[in-house]
Amino acid sequence: MKEALAPVHFWMYYKIQVMQKLVELVTSLNATNNWYAGDLKQEVTLEYGEVPIGDLKELIDLDNIHQWIENYVDVVEGSLAFAITKILNEDSDYLNEIKHEFFDYGAKNFNIRGINVANNYEKLNSIILNGMPCDKAIEVTSSSFSRVEFKEVVNVHDKYWQAVSGDVKNYYELIIAFINGIFSQGSSVIKKIDERTFEIVKEPKSE
Repeated sequence: MKEALAPVHFWMYYKIQVMQKLVELVTSLNATNNWYAGDLKQEVTLEYGEVPIGDLKELIDLDNIHQWIENYVDVVEGSLAFAITKILNEDSDYLNEIKHEFFDYGAKNFNIRGINVANNYEKLNSIILNGMPCDKAIEVTSSSFSRVEFKEVVNVHDKYWQAVSGDVKNYYELIIAFINGIFSQGSSVIKKIDERTFEIVKEPKSE
């Protein structure tokens, strides 16, 4: 029986597309810098496939919407872990260069600059992929005008990095750089408190 598309499905498809763009950024950087000597883009595509781009109503399997979306969450999460790990296996110092590019990509393509940190967090949540909604991976533990603290209570990213013998810590370093790029035109910053807990706070701009 065909299911009806709901706003949450378009929301998830958008978040998947954002992560696909980060995968494409990584493979493009590798092609330019030749960090990993293989054809990384081709290897990623052969291993995981690609996210189809277009009108979701024309692309999605209406007989199994949840499975279709979950499949492409796996595609982009697995692709990113695979690509980053291939590069860092050559030289772990490349991580700093990739972090810089993730920051720049966030700054150039997104702009969350409001003064209400709680609102900024909600906007961010429409961009960053943290599993399926039913995973309930993120729990907000404190929220106010000037600070939001949240923790990852379900390890939705780990399995992709374990599958490629990578280190999920690299994911968090990269995604924090990306988020701080998104926030860079305003006063919010994201910081890591511990392995699974993060805060977004207002930080005055230096003169």
